[in-house]
This record gives sequence, structure tokens and C-alpha cells, in this order.
Amino acid sequence: MVSALSVGIVRGADGADGALGHVRIDTAAKTVEIDTTVALTQGDLELLLCLTGTKEHESILVSDAKPSHVHAALLSLGLAPGRPGQWLSSANAEPIYLAPAGPSVEISLRYASAGAGVQTVPADQWIRSENHPAGARKLRWVFAGSTFLNTRGYPADQSGETIALANFPNAVLDVPFASSDSAAELAFAANTQAIPPVGSPVTVVLKPTANNDADAVARAQFDLDDFGRTWMDGMEIHFDQIAIWADSFSAQGSQSYVAIRTAPTTPAFDLRRLQDILNHTGVDNLDI
Repeated sequence: MVSALSVGIVRGADGADGALGHVRIDTAAKTVEIDTTVALTQGDLELLLCLTGTKEHESILVSDAKPSHVHAALLSLGLAPGRPGQWLSSANAEPIYLAPAGPSVEISLRYASAGAGVQTVPADQWIRSENHPAGARKLRWVFAGSTFLNTRGYPADQSGETIALANFPNAVLDVPFASSDSAAELAFAANTQAIPPVGSPVTVVLKPTANNDADAVARAQFDLDDFGRTWMDGMEIHFDQIAIWADSFSAQGSQSYVAIRTAPTTPAFDLRRLQDILNHTGVDNLDI
């Protein structure tokens, strides 16, 4: 399904020059454009962009563009989706959260400003928070990629999360850090004075960042039990297999991240042995 959609866009399934619905692609410039309108100018935020009829009360922008079309458009630029944020858990260990990951995408907003003509600004200028004053540092999004499901199509086409500010498993694009969607813990709000009036047309421009190779992250989880047994991503693995696995794992991304879970009485020798093997093969970003 992913390949069929991406090819359909490139060939102009709904119009000329790589257009599909309210999404346009420029493969030469490596950009995707989405037709949107302003949905709100003040209040707490969970999203930068949502699908019409879903979450306009917590998103700055709204669009008739299907999230699956945005996903396919990014595929047509050669991006491969990463993965949504997820909790990793195992017996006798506290769960930890792995933030969304994927290729980095810069987001800018183009709109007509009264008296100033057409303006193009980074998306984070319309967003503020106590930990992220507008313009203080550049917000970054990653192409996490909502997953296609055979039984109900593309999940974000139902839930509406196209570009998220709070982590959603269905979001096409998400922030690459833990960001709660709990109403009491929302981290972001609209930067009211920077946003044009509700109903104003805005073109969202997506462009892969130039350093996506450097942003590539490979992730895995190890669990060690009380008896010296080891699991890697839920499958039992022997120590003599780990070094072979780690060599290929490190090649998947310029950054390699491993979470190691131990039971209360895991032998210290086994933990040190695993650390030594991973460090020796170049995997030194460990969370124990």
C-alpha cells in the first residue's frame, strides 16, 4: 500500500506535477506542500496540523489533506519512516519511553500577511512554551510514520494527527522527544501574536533536513533476567551472537541507542559482559 500511494503521487494521480488532493510534491526541490487554514490562534496545543473534522480545538492548522497522502508524499522524496514513540517494558523492570524517531523534516509556513505581502516563517515561530519560548531554539520534527493496518486503513486518516506536538502513535510527523498529550501536562501553546486570523489560508512546506544521515538512529532493547538469560527485542539471544548482531545494528544508523533492562538480582558479571560487547562493537549510547 505504501509503494502504491507514493507512486500514485509522483505520477500525478489527482492532477499534474505530483499533486494529490491538497498535497503537492516538488521532487527537484525536495519539498512537500500542504494546503491548510488557521484553526485557532490561542490556547494549548497537541498538534500543529490536523485533518478536518478531528482535532481543530487543539491544532493551529487544519486541512482536508489526508495524513496518508502526506506520508506517501514524504516517501516519494525518498524518506523512510522511522517509528512512533513507544513504551518498553519487561518483567521486574520499570517501563521506559523511547521517543519518536525518523528522518528529520523542517517545517515552514507560507501565508499572506496584511500589508507585508507573502511571508514564510519557521513553524516554531507560531508555537511557544515555558521550556520553548518562540524563536529560542529551533523545533524539529521527525517522519515517524503512522502504520498501515490491513483492517482499517491508515490510522491517522481516522484520528487526524498529521503533525504532532504531543506524542501520538498515529502521527505522521512528531517531535523527537517525550511530549505528553495529557491536558494537565501539555508543553506547547499558540504564539497568538504571530498567527494570522482564524480561516487564513496557509501553505505548510515540508523539507527533509540536509543532515538526515547524521540523524539516523538505530534502537534496540536488551533484557537480562536473574539466571543470566538475555533477550533482545523480546527474542532470546546468546552472548556469542550479540557481537555479530551489534556489528550490523550499528550500520543501521549513525547513532546507535540500546536500552538494557535488568532484574533485581541480575548477575553483575552478565551486565558488564553485555556492556563490554556492545561498547567494543561501537554501541556506546546505553540506557541501563
